Amino acid sequence: MTYFCYVYSKGSATPYMEAVPVRDQSEAEALCLRILCDHRDATRAELFENDRPVAVMRREAPYEPPREEAAPPQQS
Repeated sequence: MTYFCYVYSKGSATPYMEAVPVRDQSEAEALCLRILCDHRDATRAELFENDRPVAVMRREAPYEPPREEAAPPQQS
């Protein structure tokens, strides 16, 4: 079964769309959530089964880029 995930981002009027070929809706929701998390400026994702909306996911917290670990002080 094919689902479609539309990801809406700040600063863009056109959503990013990705086909999600999976066995069931729960797998589609999990993959769509991962796609949402992979898009830095994304605010929400909408999941469709063909043309029927089945889920809406929102980013729970603003995106924060990964922090680099501070290097331990070097010993002389």
